[in-house]
Amino acid sequence: MARKPNRRGYPAFRETTQRGEVYGLSNTVYDDPETWPKVKMGKEKVMDVIEDVVKNALGEEELVRKLYDVLDTDTLPKQEGQDFEDYIYQLRHSIYIPPIGNEESKDVPRADEIASAQPEVINGNGHAEHHTAINNAQGRLAAVLQATERPTPPPQAPMTGLYGTQRQTIILVDWEGNASFRERSLWDPKGHPIQRGYGDMKFEFKIDGWNS
Repeated sequence: MARKPNRRGYPAFRETTQRGEVYGLSNTVYDDPETWPKVKMGKEKVMDVIEDVVKNALGEEELVRKLYDVLDTDTLPKQEGQDFEDYIYQLRHSIYIPPIGNEESKDVPRADEIASAQPEVINGNGHAEHHTAINNAQGRLAAVLQATERPTPPPQAPMTGLYGTQRQTIILVDWEGNASFRERSLWDPKGHPIQRGYGDMKFEFKIDGWNS
């Protein structure tokens, strides 16, 4: 296995790997002595999924479903009045990041408001389905997301607007070099949440030179 950091001063390198091992990466520098909680949690959950799939002889689709469940793990602490600059350090505690933003901005709801909201859902036909109870946080969230998706968004001050998980990716490779690349979009181009499974794409291909 090889890793190529996207930070200057950190060259690509290879690691000796063995079957049955799980590796996790975060956004910190590679030689950071502290393992982020989300990385530790993710490694444990992935190992549990693999053991369950092997033990029960489950297929690829069940494996993918369970891995998406891992990527949906939301253990982000509540914002508790923190501004965005301080709250961003909490992101290391959760695999999935719900939309969060600068609390000082009147247009951006707090993360705990967003997490408790029931946003508009886009179905497979591109039509919107509305829940009967939609609170103010949802309306504010939809407005901000739509505004940030404009071709020419209005200028914003540093560290304002929304941040969160936009896509989830799963790459599977078998012993013959057959690869499956899956990506799940969580938001449509206008900033509306997409129902899980309706924004999925899958690409299959053979890795050239696998057996050479």
